[in-house]
Amino acid sequence: MKKNAIKRAVIIILSVALAAALLSVFISAESTGITFDTVEINREKDSLRLDISVDAELVERYKGQDLYLFELRPENTSEDISSLTPSLIGPINKKVVVANLDFTRAKLYSSYVVAVKADDGRFTVLSERGYITNPEALAENTNPFPKKATKKGLCTHIGSDAQYLGAAHTTISIDLNEYMSASYTQNSITYINGGQTFYFLLDRINALDHKVKVLTESGMNVYLNIVLGKDNGSGLSSVFPLCSGSDASFYAINTDTVSSVKYFTAFCEFITSRYSKDSTHGFVPGYILGYEVDSVNWNYAGDISFEDYVKSFENAYRILYSAARSVFSGAEVFVSVSNVFNTSDDTAYSYGYKAFLDRFAESVKLHGDIDWSLAVNPYPSDPTNTEFWTDERATDSLDTEAAERIRAEEIGRRIDDVINKKLI
Repeated sequence: MKKNAIKRAVIIILSVALAAALLSVFISAESTGITFDTVEINREKDSLRLDISVDAELVERYKGQDLYLFELRPENTSEDISSLTPSLIGPINKKVVVANLDFTRAKLYSSYVVAVKADDGRFTVLSERGYITNPEALAENTNPFPKKATKKGLCTHIGSDAQYLGAAHTTISIDLNEYMSASYTQNSITYINGGQTFYFLLDRINALDHKVKVLTESGMNVYLNIVLGKDNGSGLSSVFPLCSGSDASFYAINTDTVSSVKYFTAFCEFITSRYSKDSTHGFVPGYILGYEVDSVNWNYAGDISFEDYVKSFENAYRILYSAARSVFSGAEVFVSVSNVFNTSDDTAYSYGYKAFLDRFAESVKLHGDIDWSLAVNPYPSDPTNTEFWTDERATDSLDTEAAERIRAEEIGRRIDDVINKKLI
């Protein structure tokens, strides 16, 4: 994570724990010998500029060969390039610039990989994915993130309570599964995205409009916490991971299929354009993805590796981030983590947020650094104990890998420690 991103991150503490391609065959990728220094939308919003660096060893190994660029959708992996059509970049060199790659909004969620082509027509991918890092270039709302006089937050839907207690921030949890439907009913809002029709539930959207509007007019920053609860028969089974038959409370967003990516993208674009473009329905400057995503119990993705788990979350995060920033350039998108800083309890499927954020930050930087933000649920190990400062399992220090929990009162004071010591 960029240092200024952490400094700007808001920690919300709530009272409740809140063709040629058809002939090509993919060969395993090389190490990350090629990196994307820049993948950015230009001022005219009609093309991309890609600045690419190539290791000297690769330049020598593939001397005289051309580089090719493949566009990947979120559900694609490098193994899918045999079904994709590449663009010719030109001869391999230490520094390569693609100055005017065609861009439309439909490509906002795409990423790119670089490959070389062998004499037999097979491609070898030489890079990690490179994502667009400035979706805010498309935003109509270019106002800054609204600052408040206090960081006090309250989980409430009653604006007068928040005002009375002096709170300036609140969250509303919205379950994707309860706001969309796979088919049209008399209770539907029809929404077209990417040439496909989607249906949102009118009564749920009207109720959300009212909540957001009232809280906004009460002077509060409203944060929408996007989660995926149990499959309720709405027909959105593709959005769930394959493990959705479990008894988990919340599930990870499935970004492995065309259908699931389309549904989640449509959801993110509908919600962000409704609540962050202007204040017609109230205003939302920030979004939180998932609930305590360092714990698989609260963001269940099934029996997958830690590496795949982080990649899947990053995919979903970038979709929400790009949707929000492309509407409101000042939008903040938060990663929700638990109160467990470190853990060795593998049986509980809890990684601890230090390990999760270490890997997430590394992956984001590798694929195109963006200003992600952090939302911590810093309740004590015993959630019924309101005297959180007495929590014997919490510590005042981030100096040790063994620190299981960080005291709630220390989190704000320790942000600089986190940055300077690169613990996250």
